[in-house]
Amino acid sequence: MNTKSHQKSQQTLCCFKVSKRCLQFLVMGLVGPSLEDIRKKDLVKNYTKSTAMQCCIQTMTAVRDLHGIGYLHRDIKPQNYAIGLGPKETTIYMLDFGIARKFTEGETNVVKLPRIKVHFLGTLRFASRACHRQIEQGRKDDLECWLYMVNVELTS
Repeated sequence: MNTKSHQKSQQTLCCFKVSKRCLQFLVMGLVGPSLEDIRKKDLVKNYTKSTAMQCCIQTMTAVRDLHGIGYLHRDIKPQNYAIGLGPKETTIYMLDFGIARKFTEGETNVVKLPRIKVHFLGTLRFASRACHRQIEQGRKDDLECWLYMVNVELTS
């Protein structure tokens, strides 16, 4: 079994090889409400600009760390980040790796060649321009989606 963890994801990727097939799944710990839920519900009273800035820093760190292990998220949005529970309620975790993609070859840092055309993936409101044009997404696209999310976090 191979495992790969991501500090800000609260999840561990596990891979079991059964004959020639590799079955992959994520093991995830319990988390609290998403950033979207916090912003929209009663917790919004404590959601100051300073809190929003701290959220932005932690969410960017999560994106950086995910890219550091060779993966793109491809669906960055407030609903895909949640706070921890209890003593970890000041930590923000990245969620939902359903359309994540490895952008490096094997265990190297060599970036894969882009595919000619890809289908739209993600959330319309937060999707990058490349995603809308059905062009292969890269790290820059996760950052663009993050900027759209930050705009919502700081202006709401």
